[in-house]
Amino acid sequence: MSQVSLIVKLVAKEGQRDDLAKAFSAAFPHVAQESGTRYYMLHEDAGNADALWIYEMYESKADQDAHGAADWFKPFQGTLGPFIAGVEFIGLKPIGGKGL
Repeated sequence: MSQVSLIVKLVAKEGQRDDLAKAFSAAFPHVAQESGTRYYMLHEDAGNADALWIYEMYESKADQDAHGAADWFKPFQGTLGPFIAGVEFIGLKPIGGKGL
């Protein structure tokens, strides 16, 4: 299995989680066009009013790299900057389960 996943924790500046989520939603039309992007989902943290979580799954490492190198991605990241207090990345390799 060559799929790769990433979990990203976005911590918003206090009271700006909704603004961050709204800005983040601009990515969805772009990733919908990426053939190697299997999942790209944004979640609210149920226990932290300032945190969002992103779950990403790609068909391959090359697809993940293409996502990060896409023309739209760097300007998109810049739109998130005013709302972000911190970011944490966790790389994963799927090994089994429903949906694979």
